[in-house]
Amino acid sequence: MIRQYLSPIAMSVGASLLIVLLSAVPYAIYNYRKRGQVPVKRTLVGYSFIWYLVAAYFLVILPLPSRESVEALNTPFYNLEPFIFVEHFLRYSGIDFSDPRTFPAAFLQPTAYTVYFNLILTIPLGVYLRKYFGFNFFKTLLAGFLLSLFFELTQLTGLYGVYPRPYRIFNVDDLIINTIGAVVGFFVAPLFKGWTPEMEKEEIFEEIKEVTIPRRLLAFGVDVVIITGLFFPARILMEFLFLGNLGGGGFSFTIAFLLSAVYFIGTTLALKKQTLGMALVKINVYPSEGKPFSRGRMIFRHLLFLLWFPGPLALLEVTGAGEPYISFLFLGVFVIMGTGALHIGLSLTRRERRLFYERISKTCVKSLN
Repeated sequence: MIRQYLSPIAMSVGASLLIVLLSAVPYAIYNYRKRGQVPVKRTLVGYSFIWYLVAAYFLVILPLPSRESVEALNTPFYNLEPFIFVEHFLRYSGIDFSDPRTFPAAFLQPTAYTVYFNLILTIPLGVYLRKYFGFNFFKTLLAGFLLSLFFELTQLTGLYGVYPRPYRIFNVDDLIINTIGAVVGFFVAPLFKGWTPEMEKEEIFEEIKEVTIPRRLLAFGVDVVIITGLFFPARILMEFLFLGNLGGGGFSFTIAFLLSAVYFIGTTLALKKQTLGMALVKINVYPSEGKPFSRGRMIFRHLLFLLWFPGPLALLEVTGAGEPYISFLFLGVFVIMGTGALHIGLSLTRRERRLFYERISKTCVKSLN
């Protein structure tokens, strides 16, 4: 009985993760621009709602039969007689109300557990609609009915024409029971105390005191994507002008270093203290410790970062040193980059999260929200 539901649930996890991956960056950018931070609790609950909807849909349509087996079916397309499940239960479950010993087996028959399934399927919907979206009773009732109707029409149309006829019937009883399940969820929703009142309305955010590491990483990631898109045109131009065939036709850290320097320094000066990625998530570079703003300070900041990466790799690429000097040079590069990476990793756990190139250049990052 349970195994037939495990496969759709497992598949829904993978589909939900794909949705999360595709939507995470746009969702984060939207929240950083609007609020300056991503609401963690609301986000987790929201993505759990997506997983619930995907799981419910998969439970309704899976397992998918072959087209040949569907073409051979001669079952009816629909049932419009309400509460026929009661008649089927009394007729086929083997229940004898005068003999309680028949109850356990009767309530484990398909005529019974399909009703439980349809009821349980939409109880979470009622909980989400009331606690997360703030729906009242009538909106929840309507939403439960419409979701159930969507499921039944999916079955009636043979998965929107994929199959020549329905492989599961349109059942008015399912429509009724699913709707009742949503209503039940609405009434049991107050039992979920972990969902704070702010979840029902616009979440209240504290004043933004610092720019978080995830926000900075998102800005940096956008900048890296832009630089990557510019790399090959820049490579062709640089090699044509004066650099020759750096990297042996492959990736060149020298070109990456020069392009990154031009991009970070140029955009920061042109956009008034921010790169394109920083502008997207609304953060700026500012001088710290009361120091006056200067272009030289901004250039110094970015050069310090680039001398950590990809500067050392560019040095390895252009050096003409042979053995054993190249081995010592490689070891030095490894130590520099490893130490910097360790510093950035440790900074994630500290209250003071200014990175080494910010401390030296006396700059910091602030939110524009």
